Amino acid sequence: MANPVCEQCEKSHRSTLACEVHHIVPVESEPTESRMKVLMFSYTNLMSLCHDCHVSIHQQMFSHTKDSVKANNKRKTESFVDKFL
Repeated sequence: MANPVCEQCEKSHRSTLACEVHHIVPVESEPTESRMKVLMFSYTNLMSLCHDCHVSIHQQMFSHTKDSVKANNKRKTESFVDKFL
């Protein structure tokens, strides 16, 4: 794990040990096994998280409320901007 601190907690100015790795873009979103493997091991698609933040992100990802959809889109956009711009 490149970052030993939870990236979500850091955004809230908290310092929590990261113990899990989250795939920002779900690996299962790719149509072929070869593309899944590329996405699975791409460092730009990984996020260091504590367990609580990881659970929270997955709960939000699978919620279809208007607020959750907006939050997911915002998080994806911010992640893209942080990594590529």
